[in-house]
Amino acid sequence: MEPMSDEFWRRFVDDVFDTSVGFYRQNPDLPPPDPDSIFNTLIFRYCICSFVCAIDWIGKGGYETVLDAKLMNDYTDMAYAAYATYYDGLLTEDRKLGEIHAVAARWVHRVFLKAQARSS
Repeated sequence: MEPMSDEFWRRFVDDVFDTSVGFYRQNPDLPPPDPDSIFNTLIFRYCICSFVCAIDWIGKGGYETVLDAKLMNDYTDMAYAAYATYYDGLLTEDRKLGEIHAVAARWVHRVFLKAQARSS
């Protein structure tokens, strides 16, 4: 994977936060998370995994080349990847799922949680 530009990171972070907050707004029965703890919500981590999955598909030519069933399966798998970011890893024989989890977990821990620790 090539290094990401500063513009990519700004947009990625904004999109992940906006999508996470949007989910809470669309579901008023869920109490909104404390801004300092949003990094630890499953919704936030699912958003990161889903964005990583989307970047992977875009890099392979876009969604138009993929069967609907495959897309649905990939986004269902993102729930497993998101849960696994709380732990040491993900046991799977699905290479793509494992790679997405590895990238998402690294970004959660090295980018978002490190930023949270610096702001405390």
